[in-house]
Amino acid sequence: MSRIARRRTGALFLTVACAWLAGSRPIPARAEQRSEAASIQIATRVERFVLGNGLEVLLEPDRSSPRVAVCVTYMVGLRDQPAGYRGLAHLTEHLMYQGSRNVGEDDLFRHLERAGATERNATTDADHTAYWAEVPSNHLATLLWLESDRMASMLEHLNETTFDQQREVVLSEFREAARGSPLGRVAEVMLPHVFPLGHPYHSFSDRPADITAIRMADAQWFFQRWYGPHNARLAIVGDFDVAEARALVERYYGTIRGTYQDPPERRPGSAVRLDGERRIRFAAPVILPEIRIMWPTPAFQRPGDAELDLAARVLAIGPLSRLHRRLVTGSGFATSVAARQSSYELASFFIVRVVLARGQRPEDVLPIIDEEIGRMATEPIPEDMAAWARYHFRSQLLLSHESLANRAYVLAHLRTPLAEDRIARIEDDLTRYDRVTVEGVRDAVRQHLPPDGRVVLFVDPAPGAPHEGVVMASEVLR
Repeated sequence: MSRIARRRTGALFLTVACAWLAGSRPIPARAEQRSEAASIQIATRVERFVLGNGLEVLLEPDRSSPRVAVCVTYMVGLRDQPAGYRGLAHLTEHLMYQGSRNVGEDDLFRHLERAGATERNATTDADHTAYWAEVPSNHLATLLWLESDRMASMLEHLNETTFDQQREVVLSEFREAARGSPLGRVAEVMLPHVFPLGHPYHSFSDRPADITAIRMADAQWFFQRWYGPHNARLAIVGDFDVAEARALVERYYGTIRGTYQDPPERRPGSAVRLDGERRIRFAAPVILPEIRIMWPTPAFQRPGDAELDLAARVLAIGPLSRLHRRLVTGSGFATSVAARQSSYELASFFIVRVVLARGQRPEDVLPIIDEEIGRMATEPIPEDMAAWARYHFRSQLLLSHESLANRAYVLAHLRTPLAEDRIARIEDDLTRYDRVTVEGVRDAVRQHLPPDGRVVLFVDPAPGAPHEGVVMASEVLR
């Protein structure tokens, strides 16, 4: 699923990679609806400038409503945590809300409330950490002041009491997530086999033992290493005057000093290729058996990424998808199916999930899944199915564009390879899906979803198993 239409909220992302987003029920578009969506043209006007300290600033004025959104993204995420410090990025995100030189302990939210802020939140994902809020346009200066003050001086406020409190909050969030679905973190069982040891995406999760061992000095180092203007992107979207906004940015951010070290340049490497099929037997206290299949795939907006987005929808999203018709409505072998291309900056993964009916064996259903994927790898999908999938993604992108906060998030958060200036513009992403061909979908499935280069996990119901489940067996088939 394209990240331009997918904003994660708060620290919940730390479990999103391990939870599952079930496919929504699509409504087939009438011909006139498809034509109308295809005719919509959007051209975003974005002004870009860079301050002397390295802060990149993006301004997108929109006078359609008297509101404005601000997002600050730091180019640091879960991939940048040193070994033994899983949870440090998440903890630093929390500490940024506790206070700074001119904002007292827990006062930041009170300032935001008085300014009428909505959609205020933060997220730490694999690649980035972002903070955003939306306010009436006359309070733009308040947002810029709050964000600049914590960028410049969070460490001046930080003390052992605040640090200990927030470390315990992060541990509590982990325990709360662990008490949820027994399969809520099962992707963490699969990811280390998809991305080898040493790969930035080898693991996405926090680790309680690591969090407990983190000290305030570690958070201070992490902040100094990554949370400087040279490693940040500020986006403002909404009702503002460009000259006035630029003056405010220079006033509040221009004197912030950069940190001592420039961040490393991270670019997608060569695609990960798995040698063989790893099968994992996983017992969990669930009622129904499941099959989950995961492949390493191309990075966000790289060749094959959009094609696999469409392949996921045609294969297993909604009642018109092939696996739904074959396994749910056709045979009753499964109760639900879903698929997703999870796109990230350095690499991605494609995952299929099938929840089986009671009494069905995963070994018996896997060949049917393989048959449908094999069909997509050898036969171009019908053009009307491709048009339906394109319409779905266009609709999502256009809907996401209505939110000022989402647009600010996308501008600040995503560094796209589609544009020379790396600014994520909605018209570029719309064009990306328009250019996907049925032959391109076939070729992407054949190249990136091979049966001998994946991880397959069989979930067996086991009432006596630990709540978080347990790996019973693991082997590689070649």
